[in-house]
Amino acid sequence: REMVPVLADESTGVTLSETGAILQYLAEQEGALTPTISEGAQRALFLKTLYFLSNTLHADAQIQYYTERYVGESRAESVRPIIKKRMRSHYQILDAQIADTGGPWLLGAKLSVCDFYLAGCVRWSLVAPRHDPLERDAVTSLPNLRALLECLETRESVIRAFAAEDTPRSAFFLDPIRSERTRNAGNMPWDAA
Repeated sequence: REMVPVLADESTGVTLSETGAILQYLAEQEGALTPTISEGAQRALFLKTLYFLSNTLHADAQIQYYTERYVGESRAESVRPIIKKRMRSHYQILDAQIADTGGPWLLGAKLSVCDFYLAGCVRWSLVAPRHDPLERDAVTSLPNLRALLECLETRESVIRAFAAEDTPRSAFFLDPIRSERTRNAGNMPWDAA
């Protein structure tokens, strides 16, 4: 069965699908952006967060974008508001987690791959859906989540990544502008899949 995304690590011979597994593998290979097993509770929080993002937030973001594929054309209009409500709820849960850990990141004081994954999901839910993107206030009204995204937007690595993708310089996550490449819904690279 074909899966997207897929990581083929030629240096180790490992091939992985599943976004959460790929992110965990890459972070562990680099020895950065993930707590180690010896970090106990922090590692457990990392795993819980990564798989919440992958199995819950990202899964619903896919339904938000591909509603017709999941429920058919006849039910899509009635399902979209439900998915948007679920997305808002997921963001509220994550905002509370940032508060509980003391922030500024999902795991507390240490930046992790989860923060970047969350930011990607936020951007997709605000920009990518063809029919009914999430309203900005679903994110901007949540103070901890907003602060996390504002911090990420100023990171040099994030600025370089968006420049490499020819994404206009705006608030990448909080006030995203579609790049010319993604402006026409239905012409996204992943639509061919």
